This record gives sequence, structure tokens and C-alpha cells, in this order.
Amino acid sequence: MFETSLLKDKRILVTGGGSGLGAAMGRRFLALGAELVICGRKLDRLEATASEMREETGGKVTTIACDIRDGAAVDNMMDQIWREAPLDILVNNAAATFIAQSEHLSFRAADAILAPTLHGAMYCTLAAGSGDRRRRAFAQFRGRGPARLERGAMGCAARRAIQGLVLTNLLTTFPNWTFPAIPARGQNAAGPSSSHNIEGTTPACGGC
Repeated sequence: MFETSLLKDKRILVTGGGSGLGAAMGRRFLALGAELVICGRKLDRLEATASEMREETGGKVTTIACDIRDGAAVDNMMDQIWREAPLDILVNNAAATFIAQSEHLSFRAADAILAPTLHGAMYCTLAAGSGDRRRRAFAQFRGRGPARLERGAMGCAARRAIQGLVLTNLLTTFPNWTFPAIPARGQNAAGPSSSHNIEGTTPACGGC
């Protein structure tokens, strides 16, 4: 479907790239010509996956042990990556979850989910676009139109996380309800909007 050189000369970081969906995406990126960096907490798993990827694709794969729940560790990882060359793409893949109803989750369980899934993604995004890394990244956009960082992006991400939590509980508790869709940014909540009929919807994604 895609040209094999689609991602040629692109450098991509996939968090949680040692297994599962992260590893699958990494293999596809390599097949399309990208240079890959994968990070995770277990270096032995990263090295094993990277070895398989190199053998399968012949591509360049770099591994970095990093706990993305630790902002300082994330910043050190980005320094290590950028010392060799800038990143073109960041894939915030690392995540955690518990297969349990929300009323059975403790505060500690909530922290265990949010730490890599929300906070880790924020740390990686902020670190990839801070200081000299930001200036060098923006330099790559010259000639491609204006580039800017959204001032409210982090607050928006947190609010969307809460919306997902609320919708998940609604889908579970009231599976036959029909309720108005949450308006997109700039859309008038009182104006015309579609409705979500949540009957028969799987609640796993929370409607996000």
C-alpha cells in the first residue's frame, strides 16, 4: 500500500516498543525505511526485540532503558537520543491498565494506570519539545508552513482523560441511553450535534 521509502531518513521513537503493539508498529516503520528508537523498562526485552527487528528488516534500531514515569529519566533519554540526531516522530505507545470495574480500583491502582499512560506521555512530549530540542525540531519545519505549540494542550489532555473515565462509567451503567455528543473544540454545545446511541457499544475505550 505504501512506498517502502515512505519513512526514509525519519527517526522515530516508540515508547514501550519492546513488545506488543509498540513492537508491531516499530517493525512497520522499519519496513517503510525509518530509523527506530525503542524504549522501555526492561533492557533485555528491548535488546531481544531489536535483534529480531534488525534480522527481519535490516534496519537500524537503537534501544534505551527508560522508565517514562520518571520525568528526569525521560529528559536524560531525550538528551541521549538527540546527541546522535534529532527525532522526527514520537509515538507515545507505553500504557498500563487494570481489567476491573472502576469502583473496585484503589487510588494506588489509578496512579499505576495514569503514571505511564498520561503522565509518561506528557513527559515524553514535553521533553521532545523543550529547549534546544524544540528549536532544532522547529527548524525542520521551515518551508513547510507555520508550526506552533498549543498553549492549552496539557490541560486539554487531562480533561479528555476525565471525559473518557466518565463516559466509560456511563456506558457500563446505562448501556441503553442515548445522549448528546461532546462538542469538539470551537463547536457550540447548544448547536446542532450528532448523538451517540451507546446501546451495544463495548465500554473498553470509554468512547474516546
